[in-house]
Order: sequence, then C-alpha cells, then structure tokens
Amino acid sequence: MYQAKLAGKNRYSVFDAELDRSVRGYHESLGRIRRALDAREFVLHYQPKVNMRTGALIGAEALIRWQHPDRGLLPPAAFLPMIEDHPLAVEVGEWVIETALSQAEIPTWVASWRPDPVWLGLAPVSRDAVPLLFAGAAHRAWIAAVEGYLRGEREAPPPLDEHQCGFGVWLDAAGRGRPGAWSGLQVIDASHQRAHALAVALCQLRAQGREPEALIRLGELRDLRDAVLERLKTLVQVNPGVATGNKVGAASSCATV
Repeated sequence: MYQAKLAGKNRYSVFDAELDRSVRGYHESLGRIRRALDAREFVLHYQPKVNMRTGALIGAEALIRWQHPDRGLLPPAAFLPMIEDHPLAVEVGEWVIETALSQAEIPTWVASWRPDPVWLGLAPVSRDAVPLLFAGAAHRAWIAAVEGYLRGEREAPPPLDEHQCGFGVWLDAAGRGRPGAWSGLQVIDASHQRAHALAVALCQLRAQGREPEALIRLGELRDLRDAVLERLKTLVQVNPGVATGNKVGAASSCATV
C-alpha cells in the first residue's frame, strides 16, 4: 500500500514476499555489523609485504576479520559485501586505519622479521622466466591434488588429461611437439607424460578399492614431479625466453586444480 502511494495515485503495487525477506535480512545484517563494530568484534591480521629480490620487509597489509561470538573467525567476504556502498563501510574503513596505526607492536614485529637465508643466495629471476615459475607452481598443485584424491581428501581427481592440467596448458603454449621446439621441452614433456600415465594408473587402483597399493607408489609420482621441476629450474637459468608471450596467463589461470 505504501509503495503504491509513494508511486502516485490510481495505481497498485504487488507485494513480493521474497523481496521483503531479502530487504529485511539486509537491514538485519547491517544492524549486526554495526553492533559488531561497537562491541569491538573486528580484529586485524597482518600480512608482510616483502621485496622478493632482496628479502627485505617493506611493509605489512592489514586484513580485517570478524571474530564472531557464535560463528568463529569470519573472512571479509562474509560481511564486507553487505556494507558496500553504505555509510557503514566508511566507518569500518576508519576503524581499520585507526586500529592499525594504534597497534604499537607492528614496528617491533617489522624490525625483528628476517628473511629465509636461502633467499639471499638466489640469483634474480628475469621477467621472461615468470611463466616458468607459474608452470612449476601449477605442476606442484596438480601432484598435490592427485595425492589428495588418493588419500581420500578429495572427492574427485584433478584433470588427468595431460593437455588439460595447468602445466599441460603451458607446455602446449610453449610449443611442445612443434618443429624446432627446444630439446629441453621435449625432456620435460616426456616426464610430464609419465607423471600423467602413472596418475591414471594410481587413480584406477583407488577406484578398484586398492588404495594401499596406490599410496605405496606415491614416491614414484613425487620423483617424476621433482624431475620436471629440476628441468624447469635449468630452463629458468639457461633459456627463460622459451616461455615469453601470453604463457603467463595460460599457466597461472590453470594452477588451481
């Protein structure tokens, strides 16, 4: 009735129960976030920002979390979208700034942090080698996903087709199988194919209820992983240009398996 009156005379407005529940829920959420801010239920976690060339700590990023009394520690995605484009977002932002500046232990933590000594002995990596680093991360993630499936930690295995995993996408983009392709790629591709063939066999063992047999052979899968990563390391040092162009996106976008 009120909506019809607001819209003018000689008209009607249909009541939408679902919309009404949504609006009520939204306002209730805003009210709960307001109470959380007043009750100091929000906390800050700090993530270091590191110069990857020197290992020096150059700052820290303040990350807000909600220590909810009933639901535990909540990530930003659980509450920040609710206050987007609302004045409460400004208040929460001001709280973050004031809290970060008032926490005196941060300078002490920054001063006492030290990088891993191994970093200091590493040579700088060229920009051309970045796709290789993404490719290595994709391969590690794929192997970890296979292991997780064999251990019963995942409901389904990662892509077992050698062209569909993140590393396989990078290999295709880098030119494996093409005339004139760098011989190092052929060696890497061979190890990658063996890893996939072994993963298929191990997953079949698990599907047959023979998990112990599959788990015993995980060492073989890790050895193939290490062989691929060692070849990639060599490639980074001697021929990073093999992975230039749009290969960064190809490998990185499929690193999550």
